Amino acid sequence: MIKELISSFVRKLVDKPDAVVVTEIAADGKYLIQVCVAPHDLGKVIGSEGRTFRALRAVVGLLSKHSHTDVVVDIAE
Repeated sequence: MIKELISSFVRKLVDKPDAVVVTEIAADGKYLIQVCVAPHDLGKVIGSEGRTFRALRAVVGLLSKHSHTDVVVDIAE
């Protein structure tokens, strides 16, 4: 559910939604969600002073607390 939410959110931000790849890696009960976008869309996902990405992390943090899972979101280069 969180992976799909992140994918939907990021696809609406970028110019090339087809280039968005969201992968989920699970290990020891924790989840790492990596977001990969086209290089020229990276700034749109990060936002001014990182505000957009911090907001996304905040939403994911609330959802992961609610579902009692540990989720980390990162941008893959």
